[in-house]
Amino acid sequence: MNKRRVNVPLRYIIFILVFVCVGLMVASVVSPSFANAVTGVGYRVLAPIQNTLNRAGNSLTSTFSEIGSMSSLREENAALSARVEELEEENRLLYQSLYELDSLRELYGLSEDYHQFEMVGARIIQRSNGNWYHEFVINKGSDDGIYLGSNVIADGALVGRVTYVGPNYSRVLSIIDDSSNVGGVSRENGSYCVVRGDLALYQEGHLRIDHIRGDAVIEDGDLIVTSNTSNVYFPGIAIGYASGVEMSANNLTQTGWLTPIADFSDLENVLVIVTPNTLDAISASGDGALEDPSTDPEAGMETSAETETAGEPEPAPDEGGED
Repeated sequence: MNKRRVNVPLRYIIFILVFVCVGLMVASVVSPSFANAVTGVGYRVLAPIQNTLNRAGNSLTSTFSEIGSMSSLREENAALSARVEELEEENRLLYQSLYELDSLRELYGLSEDYHQFEMVGARIIQRSNGNWYHEFVINKGSDDGIYLGSNVIADGALVGRVTYVGPNYSRVLSIIDDSSNVGGVSRENGSYCVVRGDLALYQEGHLRIDHIRGDAVIEDGDLIVTSNTSNVYFPGIAIGYASGVEMSANNLTQTGWLTPIADFSDLENVLVIVTPNTLDAISASGDGALEDPSTDPEAGMETSAETETAGEPEPAPDEGGED
Protein backbone atom coordinates (compact mmCIF):
# COMPACT_ATOMS: atom_id res chain seq x y z
CA MET A 1 0.00 0.00 0.00
CA ASN A 2 1.46 3.29 -1.10
CA LYS A 3 1.70 6.11 1.42
CA ARG A 4 0.52 9.45 0.24
CA ARG A 5 2.96 12.27 0.68
CA VAL A 6 1.48 15.40 2.25
CA ASN A 7 2.94 18.69 1.08
CA VAL A 8 2.46 21.61 3.50
CA PRO A 9 2.81 25.03 1.90
CA LEU A 10 5.78 27.06 3.16
CA ARG A 11 3.57 30.01 4.12
CA TYR A 12 1.65 27.82 6.56
CA ILE A 13 4.89 26.68 8.23
CA ILE A 14 6.07 30.28 8.57
CA PHE A 15 2.68 31.30 9.99
CA ILE A 16 2.78 28.52 12.57
CA LEU A 17 6.32 29.46 13.68
CA VAL A 18 5.40 33.13 14.01
CA PHE A 19 2.28 32.17 15.98
CA VAL A 20 4.32 29.99 18.36
CA CYS A 21 6.89 32.73 18.90
CA VAL A 22 4.21 35.35 19.63
CA GLY A 23 2.49 32.89 21.98
CA LEU A 24 5.70 32.28 23.88
CA MET A 25 6.33 36.00 24.19
CA VAL A 26 2.84 36.59 25.58
CA ALA A 27 3.20 33.64 27.96
CA SER A 28 6.52 34.94 29.24
CA VAL A 29 4.90 38.28 30.08
CA VAL A 30 1.78 36.78 31.66
CA SER A 31 3.52 33.92 33.51
CA PRO A 32 7.27 34.27 34.24
CA SER A 33 7.35 30.72 35.67
CA PHE A 34 6.11 29.34 32.34
CA ALA A 35 8.86 31.33 30.50
CA ASN A 36 11.51 29.93 32.82
CA ALA A 37 10.25 26.40 32.20
CA VAL A 38 10.32 26.86 28.44
CA THR A 39 13.83 28.43 28.64
CA GLY A 40 15.10 25.47 30.68
CA VAL A 41 13.69 23.00 28.17
CA GLY A 42 15.32 25.01 25.36
CA TYR A 43 18.67 25.00 27.09
CA ARG A 44 18.47 21.23 27.67
CA VAL A 45 17.63 20.60 24.03
CA LEU A 46 19.97 23.16 22.44
CA ALA A 47 22.99 22.87 24.78
CA PRO A 48 24.33 19.59 23.28
CA ILE A 49 23.86 20.97 19.79
CA GLN A 50 25.63 24.21 20.75
CA ASN A 51 28.54 22.29 22.33
CA THR A 52 28.88 20.15 19.22
CA LEU A 53 28.87 23.22 17.00
CA ASN A 54 31.43 24.93 19.25
CA ARG A 55 33.74 21.93 19.13
CA ALA A 56 33.36 21.71 15.35
CA GLY A 57 34.04 25.43 15.03
CA ASN A 58 37.14 25.23 17.25
CA SER A 59 38.39 22.22 15.30
CA LEU A 60 37.95 24.05 11.98
CA THR A 61 39.67 27.12 13.39
CA SER A 62 42.60 25.01 14.60
CA THR A 63 42.79 23.20 11.25
CA PHE A 64 42.86 26.45 9.25
CA SER A 65 45.44 27.85 11.65
CA GLU A 66 47.66 24.80 11.18
CA ILE A 67 47.27 25.02 7.41
CA GLY A 68 48.35 28.65 7.56
CA SER A 69 51.28 27.76 9.79
CA MET A 70 52.34 24.94 7.44
CA SER A 71 52.23 27.27 4.46
CA SER A 72 54.33 29.80 6.37
CA LEU A 73 56.77 27.07 7.42
CA ARG A 74 57.11 25.89 3.82
CA GLU A 75 57.99 29.41 2.72
CA GLU A 76 60.50 29.78 5.54
CA ASN A 77 61.98 26.36 4.72
CA ALA A 78 62.34 27.29 1.05
CA ALA A 79 64.04 30.55 2.00
CA LEU A 80 66.38 28.75 4.42
CA SER A 81 67.19 26.07 1.82
CA ALA A 82 68.10 28.77 -0.70
CA ARG A 83 70.29 30.51 1.87
CA VAL A 84 72.00 27.23 2.77
CA GLU A 85 72.80 26.64 -0.90
CA GLU A 86 74.23 30.16 -1.16
CA LEU A 87 76.39 29.60 1.93
CA GLU A 88 77.56 26.21 0.64
CA GLU A 89 78.57 27.80 -2.68
CA GLU A 90 80.36 30.64 -0.87
CA ASN A 91 82.08 28.07 1.34
CA ARG A 92 83.16 26.02 -1.67
CA LEU A 93 84.55 29.09 -3.43
CA LEU A 94 86.33 30.12 -0.23
CA TYR A 95 87.95 26.70 0.16
CA GLN A 96 88.92 26.73 -3.51
CA SER A 97 90.48 30.17 -3.14
CA LEU A 98 92.35 29.09 0.00
CA TYR A 99 93.56 25.94 -1.76
CA GLU A 100 94.80 27.92 -4.76
CA LEU A 101 96.42 30.44 -2.42
CA ASP A 102 98.21 27.68 -0.49
CA SER A 103 99.29 26.10 -3.75
CA LEU A 104 100.68 29.39 -5.04
CA ARG A 105 102.40 30.03 -1.71
CA GLU A 106 104.01 26.62 -1.98
CA LEU A 107 105.11 27.37 -5.52
CA TYR A 108 106.57 30.72 -4.53
CA GLY A 109 108.25 29.02 -1.59
CA LEU A 110 109.91 26.62 -4.00
CA SER A 111 110.83 29.55 -6.23
CA GLU A 112 113.26 30.75 -3.56
CA ASP A 113 115.67 28.26 -5.15
CA TYR A 114 115.45 30.42 -8.26
CA HIS A 115 115.48 33.84 -6.64
CA GLN A 116 117.52 35.20 -9.54
CA PHE A 117 114.47 34.96 -11.80
CA GLU A 118 111.35 37.08 -11.90
CA MET A 119 108.29 34.82 -11.97
CA VAL A 120 104.51 34.94 -12.18
CA GLY A 121 102.13 32.26 -10.94
CA ALA A 122 99.61 30.79 -13.37
CA ARG A 123 96.81 28.25 -13.26
CA ILE A 124 96.33 25.51 -15.85
CA ILE A 125 92.95 25.96 -17.53
CA GLN A 126 93.14 23.23 -20.16
CA ARG A 127 95.37 20.32 -21.03
CA SER A 128 95.87 18.02 -23.99
CA ASN A 129 94.11 14.70 -24.29
CA GLY A 130 95.61 11.76 -22.42
CA ASN A 131 96.86 11.07 -18.93
CA TRP A 132 99.79 13.46 -18.94
CA TYR A 133 100.19 17.21 -19.07
CA HIS A 134 102.47 17.12 -22.11
CA GLU A 135 100.82 20.27 -23.50
CA PHE A 136 98.51 22.65 -21.69
CA VAL A 137 97.11 26.19 -21.54
CA ILE A 138 97.64 28.59 -18.63
CA ASN A 139 95.63 31.69 -17.66
CA LYS A 140 98.48 34.21 -18.02
CA GLY A 141 99.92 35.80 -21.15
CA SER A 142 101.78 38.74 -22.59
CA ASP A 143 99.86 41.17 -20.37
CA ASP A 144 101.62 39.49 -17.43
CA GLY A 145 105.11 39.65 -18.97
CA ILE A 146 105.15 36.12 -20.44
CA TYR A 147 106.97 35.83 -23.75
CA LEU A 148 107.48 33.13 -26.36
CA GLY A 149 109.98 30.67 -24.88
CA SER A 150 109.38 31.54 -21.22
CA ASN A 151 110.51 28.68 -18.99
CA VAL A 152 107.83 27.03 -16.84
CA ILE A 153 108.44 25.47 -13.41
CA ALA A 154 106.40 23.36 -10.98
CA ASP A 155 107.36 21.28 -7.94
CA GLY A 156 110.67 23.17 -7.94
CA ALA A 157 111.68 21.71 -11.30
CA LEU A 158 111.45 22.33 -15.02
CA VAL A 159 108.09 21.61 -16.65
CA GLY A 160 108.53 23.06 -20.13
CA ARG A 161 108.43 26.24 -22.15
CA VAL A 162 105.84 28.59 -23.62
CA THR A 163 105.19 27.95 -27.33
CA TYR A 164 102.32 30.39 -27.90
CA VAL A 165 101.42 33.65 -26.15
CA GLY A 166 98.10 35.47 -26.11
CA PRO A 167 97.22 38.58 -24.10
CA ASN A 168 95.82 36.59 -21.15
CA TYR A 169 96.70 32.97 -21.89
CA SER A 170 99.66 30.91 -23.08
CA ARG A 171 100.31 27.43 -24.37
CA VAL A 172 103.05 25.34 -22.77
CA LEU A 173 104.92 22.36 -24.23
CA SER A 174 106.29 20.12 -21.48
CA ILE A 175 109.60 18.28 -21.41
CA ILE A 176 107.89 14.87 -21.57
CA ASP A 177 106.46 15.57 -25.03
CA ASP A 178 107.96 13.46 -27.80
CA SER A 179 109.27 16.57 -29.57
CA SER A 180 111.12 17.94 -26.55
CA ASN A 181 114.92 17.86 -26.07
CA VAL A 182 116.58 19.57 -23.12
CA GLY A 183 120.29 20.04 -22.62
CA GLY A 184 121.23 18.89 -19.12
CA VAL A 185 124.23 18.51 -16.88
CA SER A 186 124.93 16.50 -13.73
CA ARG A 187 125.18 18.88 -10.82
CA GLU A 188 127.45 16.46 -8.98
CA ASN A 189 129.89 15.59 -11.77
CA GLY A 190 129.43 18.27 -14.43
CA SER A 191 128.81 15.70 -17.16
CA TYR A 192 126.54 16.77 -19.99
CA CYS A 193 123.55 14.94 -21.45
CA VAL A 194 120.38 15.47 -23.44
CA VAL A 195 116.99 14.77 -21.84
CA ARG A 196 114.56 13.51 -24.48
CA GLY A 197 110.78 13.60 -24.15
CA ASP A 198 109.02 10.27 -24.58
CA LEU A 199 105.33 9.92 -23.67
CA ALA A 200 105.37 6.14 -24.00
CA LEU A 201 108.39 5.83 -21.73
CA TYR A 202 106.95 8.31 -19.24
CA GLN A 203 104.15 5.85 -18.55
CA GLU A 204 106.86 4.03 -16.57
CA GLY A 205 107.86 7.31 -14.91
CA HIS A 206 111.07 7.86 -16.88
CA LEU A 207 112.59 9.82 -19.74
CA ARG A 208 115.65 8.95 -21.79
CA ILE A 209 119.03 10.68 -21.47
CA ASP A 210 121.75 10.28 -24.09
CA HIS A 211 124.70 12.06 -25.71
CA ILE A 212 126.71 11.33 -22.58
CA ARG A 213 130.45 11.19 -23.26
CA GLY A 214 131.94 7.73 -23.05
CA ASP A 215 134.31 8.72 -20.24
CA ALA A 216 131.80 10.94 -18.42
CA VAL A 217 130.49 9.96 -15.00
CA ILE A 218 126.80 10.20 -14.18
CA GLU A 219 125.81 8.04 -11.24
CA ASP A 220 122.43 6.83 -10.06
CA GLY A 221 120.71 9.61 -8.13
CA ASP A 222 122.67 12.45 -9.73
CA LEU A 223 120.55 15.57 -10.10
CA ILE A 224 120.31 16.67 -13.72
CA VAL A 225 119.80 20.41 -14.22
CA THR A 226 119.55 22.53 -17.35
CA SER A 227 122.97 23.20 -18.80
CA ASN A 228 124.59 26.51 -19.56
CA THR A 229 124.87 25.48 -23.22
CA SER A 230 121.09 25.61 -23.73
CA ASN A 231 119.78 28.35 -25.96
CA VAL A 232 116.19 27.82 -24.79
CA TYR A 233 116.30 27.13 -21.06
CA PHE A 234 117.97 29.12 -18.32
CA PRO A 235 120.84 27.20 -16.70
CA GLY A 236 120.62 25.50 -13.32
CA ILE A 237 116.92 24.55 -13.31
CA ALA A 238 116.39 21.09 -11.83
CA ILE A 239 114.97 18.49 -14.22
CA GLY A 240 115.19 15.11 -12.49
CA TYR A 241 117.41 12.28 -11.24
CA ALA A 242 119.57 10.04 -13.40
CA SER A 243 119.71 6.25 -13.23
CA GLY A 244 120.90 3.25 -15.23
CA VAL A 245 123.58 5.05 -17.25
CA GLU A 246 125.54 2.58 -19.38
CA MET A 247 127.64 2.45 -22.51
CA SER A 248 125.82 2.61 -25.84
CA ALA A 249 126.25 0.01 -28.58
CA ASN A 250 128.72 2.30 -30.39
CA ASN A 251 131.03 2.29 -27.35
CA LEU A 252 131.46 6.03 -27.80
CA THR A 253 128.60 7.49 -25.78
CA GLN A 254 126.43 6.48 -22.86
CA THR A 255 122.66 6.44 -22.37
CA GLY A 256 120.43 6.16 -19.33
CA TRP A 257 117.18 7.15 -17.70
CA LEU A 258 115.90 10.22 -15.94
CA THR A 259 113.05 10.44 -13.44
CA PRO A 260 111.50 13.92 -13.66
CA ILE A 261 110.89 15.78 -10.41
CA ALA A 262 107.66 17.42 -11.60
CA ASP A 263 104.57 15.22 -11.56
CA PHE A 264 103.07 15.53 -15.03
CA SER A 265 99.95 13.61 -14.05
CA ASP A 266 98.81 16.17 -11.49
CA LEU A 267 99.67 19.74 -12.43
CA GLU A 268 97.38 22.59 -11.38
CA ASN A 269 99.54 25.68 -10.86
CA VAL A 270 102.89 26.62 -12.35
CA LEU A 271 105.46 29.39 -12.17
CA VAL A 272 106.53 31.11 -15.36
CA ILE A 273 109.90 32.84 -15.61
CA VAL A 274 109.38 36.30 -17.09
CA THR A 275 113.00 37.40 -16.76
CA PRO A 276 114.12 38.26 -20.31
CA ASN A 277 116.24 35.53 -21.86
CA THR A 278 119.40 37.29 -22.98
CA LEU A 279 120.22 34.35 -25.23
CA ASP A 280 117.24 35.28 -27.41
CA ALA A 281 116.06 31.69 -27.44
CA ILE A 282 113.40 32.12 -30.07
CA SER A 283 115.58 33.53 -32.82
CA ALA A 284 118.55 31.35 -31.89
CA SER A 285 116.72 28.02 -31.83
CA GLY A 286 114.01 28.66 -34.38
CA ASP A 287 111.46 26.62 -32.41
CA GLY A 288 108.22 27.83 -30.92
CA ALA A 289 107.66 30.08 -33.93
CA LEU A 290 104.71 32.41 -33.48
CA GLU A 291 101.54 30.86 -34.79
CA ASP A 292 98.70 32.56 -36.62
CA PRO A 293 97.06 34.77 -33.95
CA SER A 294 93.66 33.71 -35.25
CA THR A 295 94.37 30.10 -34.33
CA ASP A 296 92.60 28.95 -31.19
CA PRO A 297 95.40 27.70 -28.91
CA GLU A 298 92.96 25.36 -27.18
CA ALA A 299 91.47 23.75 -30.29
CA GLY A 300 92.72 20.17 -30.50
CA MET A 301 95.75 21.02 -28.35
CA GLU A 302 98.01 19.76 -31.12
CA THR A 303 101.59 19.23 -30.04
CA SER A 304 104.21 21.36 -31.71
CA ALA A 305 106.60 19.33 -33.85
CA GLU A 306 109.48 21.75 -33.38
CA THR A 307 112.38 20.73 -31.21
CA GLU A 308 114.24 22.85 -28.76
CA THR A 309 117.45 23.06 -30.77
CA ALA A 310 116.29 23.01 -34.35
CA GLY A 311 119.06 24.17 -36.59
CA GLU A 312 121.74 23.61 -33.96
CA PRO A 313 124.49 21.21 -35.08
CA GLU A 314 124.63 17.86 -33.31
CA PRO A 315 127.36 17.88 -30.67
CA ALA A 316 130.34 15.66 -30.94
CA PRO A 317 130.19 12.57 -28.73
CA ASP A 318 132.62 14.09 -26.27
CA GLU A 319 130.74 17.38 -26.02
CA GLY A 320 127.19 16.52 -24.96
CA GLY A 321 124.29 18.93 -25.20
CA GLU A 322 120.96 19.45 -26.90
CA ASP A 323 120.23 18.15 -30.36
